[in-house]
Amino acid sequence: EINSSKSIKVHNFLIFGIFLLAFAIRLYHIGSPPLDFEPERQYHSFILARNYFLQNFDSAPEWRKKLWQQIAAEEYVREPPILEHAIAGIYRITGKEEIWIARLLSAIFWLAGGWVLFRLLKNLVGTEGAAFALVFYLFNPFGIVASRAFMPDPLMILIALLAIKFLVRYQSDASRSSLLLSAVCTGLASLIKRFCLIPLLTTFII
Repeated sequence: EINSSKSIKVHNFLIFGIFLLAFAIRLYHIGSPPLDFEPERQYHSFILARNYFLQNFDSAPEWRKKLWQQIAAEEYVREPPILEHAIAGIYRITGKEEIWIARLLSAIFWLAGGWVLFRLLKNLVGTEGAAFALVFYLFNPFGIVASRAFMPDPLMILIALLAIKFLVRYQSDASRSSLLLSAVCTGLASLIKRFCLIPLLTTFII
Protein backbone atom coordinates (compact mmCIF):
# COMPACT_ATOMS: atom_id res chain seq x y z
CA GLU A 1 0.00 0.00 0.00
CA ILE A 2 2.89 2.38 0.79
CA ASN A 3 4.54 1.57 -2.54
CA SER A 4 1.23 2.16 -4.30
CA SER A 5 0.90 5.56 -2.65
CA LYS A 6 4.45 6.48 -3.66
CA SER A 7 3.77 5.34 -7.21
CA ILE A 8 0.69 7.58 -7.41
CA LYS A 9 2.69 10.55 -6.13
CA VAL A 10 5.43 9.91 -8.70
CA HIS A 11 2.84 9.67 -11.49
CA ASN A 12 1.19 12.89 -10.38
CA PHE A 13 4.55 14.66 -10.22
CA LEU A 14 5.46 13.46 -13.73
CA ILE A 15 2.13 14.55 -15.17
CA PHE A 16 2.51 17.95 -13.51
CA GLY A 17 6.00 18.21 -14.98
CA ILE A 18 4.70 17.33 -18.44
CA PHE A 19 2.12 20.11 -18.29
CA LEU A 20 4.62 22.59 -16.87
CA LEU A 21 7.13 21.86 -19.64
CA ALA A 22 4.41 22.05 -22.30
CA PHE A 23 3.29 25.42 -20.96
CA ALA A 24 6.85 26.75 -20.81
CA ILE A 25 7.53 25.75 -24.42
CA ARG A 26 4.48 27.67 -25.57
CA LEU A 27 5.67 30.84 -23.84
CA TYR A 28 8.67 31.12 -26.16
CA HIS A 29 8.30 34.35 -28.19
CA ILE A 30 4.58 34.31 -27.46
CA GLY A 31 4.46 38.09 -27.85
CA SER A 32 5.90 37.98 -31.38
CA PRO A 33 3.75 38.76 -34.43
CA PRO A 34 1.68 35.70 -35.43
CA LEU A 35 3.71 34.74 -38.49
CA ASP A 36 4.50 31.19 -37.39
CA PHE A 37 1.14 29.55 -38.20
CA GLU A 38 -1.70 30.63 -40.53
CA PRO A 39 -0.82 34.35 -40.25
CA GLU A 40 -3.71 35.47 -42.46
CA ARG A 41 -6.22 33.62 -40.26
CA GLN A 42 -4.69 34.95 -37.06
CA TYR A 43 -4.60 38.53 -38.26
CA HIS A 44 -8.27 38.16 -39.19
CA SER A 45 -9.04 37.41 -35.54
CA PHE A 46 -6.77 40.18 -34.28
CA ILE A 47 -8.52 42.70 -36.54
CA LEU A 48 -11.95 41.69 -35.26
CA ALA A 49 -10.79 41.71 -31.63
CA ARG A 50 -9.24 45.17 -32.03
CA ASN A 51 -12.46 46.52 -33.55
CA TYR A 52 -14.64 45.06 -30.77
CA PHE A 53 -12.22 46.49 -28.21
CA LEU A 54 -12.15 50.00 -29.71
CA GLN A 55 -15.91 50.26 -30.15
CA ASN A 56 -16.34 49.88 -26.38
CA PHE A 57 -13.23 51.79 -25.31
CA ASP A 58 -14.23 55.31 -24.28
CA SER A 59 -10.70 56.70 -24.53
CA ALA A 60 -10.35 55.76 -28.20
CA PRO A 61 -10.88 58.69 -30.62
CA GLU A 62 -13.90 58.50 -32.91
CA TRP A 63 -11.83 58.55 -36.08
CA ARG A 64 -9.96 55.45 -34.92
CA LYS A 65 -13.19 53.64 -34.07
CA LYS A 66 -14.63 54.39 -37.51
CA LEU A 67 -11.43 53.39 -39.25
CA TRP A 68 -11.25 49.98 -37.61
CA GLN A 69 -14.97 49.47 -38.01
CA GLN A 70 -14.49 49.87 -41.76
CA ILE A 71 -11.48 47.56 -41.76
CA ALA A 72 -13.33 44.89 -39.78
CA ALA A 73 -16.35 45.17 -42.11
CA GLU A 74 -14.15 43.97 -44.96
CA GLU A 75 -13.22 40.79 -43.09
CA TYR A 76 -15.10 37.63 -43.94
CA VAL A 77 -16.40 36.19 -40.67
CA ARG A 78 -15.78 32.45 -40.97
CA GLU A 79 -17.13 31.36 -37.59
CA PRO A 80 -19.04 33.12 -34.80
CA PRO A 81 -16.46 35.53 -33.32
CA ILE A 82 -16.79 34.12 -29.81
CA LEU A 83 -13.08 34.09 -29.06
CA GLU A 84 -12.56 37.54 -30.58
CA HIS A 85 -15.23 39.02 -28.30
CA ALA A 86 -13.65 37.27 -25.31
CA ILE A 87 -10.22 38.70 -26.13
CA ALA A 88 -11.73 42.16 -26.65
CA GLY A 89 -13.24 41.85 -23.17
CA ILE A 90 -9.82 41.05 -21.71
CA TYR A 91 -8.38 44.04 -23.59
CA ARG A 92 -10.99 46.24 -21.91
CA ILE A 93 -10.11 44.87 -18.48
CA THR A 94 -6.38 45.44 -18.98
CA GLY A 95 -6.91 48.72 -20.82
CA LYS A 96 -4.64 47.75 -23.69
CA GLU A 97 -4.24 45.14 -26.38
CA GLU A 98 -1.33 42.73 -26.39
CA ILE A 99 -0.66 39.99 -28.91
CA TRP A 100 0.43 37.55 -26.22
CA ILE A 101 -2.96 37.66 -24.45
CA ALA A 102 -4.81 35.92 -27.28
CA ARG A 103 -2.02 33.46 -27.95
CA LEU A 104 -1.67 32.59 -24.26
CA LEU A 105 -5.41 31.95 -23.98
CA SER A 106 -5.24 29.56 -26.93
CA ALA A 107 -2.33 27.72 -25.29
CA ILE A 108 -4.31 27.42 -22.03
CA PHE A 109 -7.28 25.97 -23.93
CA TRP A 110 -4.98 23.43 -25.57
CA LEU A 111 -3.44 22.37 -22.26
CA ALA A 112 -6.88 22.11 -20.68
CA GLY A 113 -7.84 19.83 -23.55
CA GLY A 114 -4.78 17.73 -22.72
CA TRP A 115 -6.01 17.32 -19.15
CA VAL A 116 -9.45 16.21 -20.37
CA LEU A 117 -7.78 13.77 -22.78
CA PHE A 118 -5.58 12.35 -20.03
CA ARG A 119 -8.48 11.84 -17.62
CA LEU A 120 -10.56 10.24 -20.36
CA LEU A 121 -7.87 7.80 -21.46
CA LYS A 122 -6.76 7.03 -17.92
CA ASN A 123 -10.12 5.38 -17.29
CA LEU A 124 -9.98 3.53 -20.61
CA VAL A 125 -6.37 2.36 -21.04
CA GLY A 126 -4.66 3.14 -17.75
CA THR A 127 -2.17 5.76 -16.59
CA GLU A 128 0.74 4.72 -18.79
CA GLY A 129 -1.27 4.71 -22.01
CA ALA A 130 -2.93 8.00 -21.11
CA ALA A 131 0.45 9.59 -20.34
CA PHE A 132 1.85 8.44 -23.70
CA ALA A 133 -1.14 9.97 -25.53
CA LEU A 134 -0.77 13.15 -23.49
CA VAL A 135 2.90 13.53 -24.42
CA PHE A 136 2.07 13.12 -28.10
CA TYR A 137 -0.80 15.60 -27.82
CA LEU A 138 1.25 18.25 -26.02
CA PHE A 139 4.62 17.90 -27.75
CA ASN A 140 3.67 17.12 -31.31
CA PRO A 141 5.50 19.90 -33.25
CA PHE A 142 2.37 20.78 -35.21
CA GLY A 143 0.35 20.94 -32.01
CA ILE A 144 2.88 23.20 -30.31
CA VAL A 145 2.69 25.76 -33.11
CA ALA A 146 -1.07 25.46 -33.67
CA SER A 147 -1.87 25.74 -29.96
CA ARG A 148 -0.31 29.23 -29.81
CA ALA A 149 -2.40 30.55 -32.68
CA PHE A 150 -5.22 33.04 -32.21
CA MET A 151 -7.76 30.75 -33.83
CA PRO A 152 -10.89 28.94 -32.59
CA ASP A 153 -9.31 25.50 -32.95
CA PRO A 154 -7.82 25.12 -29.42
CA LEU A 155 -11.13 26.03 -27.78
CA MET A 156 -13.01 23.79 -30.21
CA ILE A 157 -10.74 20.85 -29.39
CA LEU A 158 -11.18 21.39 -25.65
CA ILE A 159 -14.98 21.37 -25.87
CA ALA A 160 -15.00 18.46 -28.36
CA LEU A 161 -12.93 16.39 -25.93
CA LEU A 162 -15.38 17.26 -23.17
CA ALA A 163 -18.22 16.06 -25.40
CA ILE A 164 -16.48 12.72 -25.89
CA LYS A 165 -15.66 12.44 -22.18
CA PHE A 166 -19.30 12.98 -21.17
CA LEU A 167 -20.49 10.48 -23.80
CA VAL A 168 -18.08 7.85 -22.45
CA ARG A 169 -19.37 8.59 -18.95
CA TYR A 170 -22.95 8.16 -20.21
CA GLN A 171 -22.06 4.73 -21.57
CA SER A 172 -20.99 3.68 -18.09
CA ASP A 173 -23.59 5.38 -15.87
CA ALA A 174 -26.45 5.93 -18.38
CA SER A 175 -27.34 9.19 -16.65
CA ARG A 176 -29.31 11.87 -18.47
CA SER A 177 -26.99 14.57 -17.17
CA SER A 178 -23.98 12.99 -18.90
CA LEU A 179 -25.89 12.67 -22.17
CA LEU A 180 -27.14 16.24 -21.91
CA LEU A 181 -23.66 17.60 -21.18
CA SER A 182 -22.27 15.67 -24.14
CA ALA A 183 -24.97 17.10 -26.42
CA VAL A 184 -24.39 20.65 -25.16
CA CYS A 185 -20.63 20.38 -25.66
CA THR A 186 -21.15 18.91 -29.13
CA GLY A 187 -23.37 21.85 -30.03
CA LEU A 188 -20.90 24.39 -28.63
CA ALA A 189 -17.92 22.81 -30.39
CA SER A 190 -19.75 22.78 -33.73
CA LEU A 191 -20.82 26.38 -33.16
CA ILE A 192 -17.21 27.43 -32.61
CA LYS A 193 -16.11 25.55 -35.73
CA ARG A 194 -18.54 23.55 -37.83
CA PHE A 195 -15.89 21.16 -39.13
CA CYS A 196 -15.62 19.37 -35.78
CA LEU A 197 -19.16 18.03 -36.11
CA ILE A 198 -17.95 15.41 -38.62
CA PRO A 199 -15.25 13.77 -36.44
CA LEU A 200 -17.47 14.05 -33.36
CA LEU A 201 -20.42 12.28 -34.99
CA THR A 202 -18.04 9.68 -36.40
CA THR A 203 -16.64 9.08 -32.91
CA PHE A 204 -20.14 8.78 -31.42
CA ILE A 205 -21.25 6.28 -34.09
CA ILE A 206 -18.15 4.13 -33.66
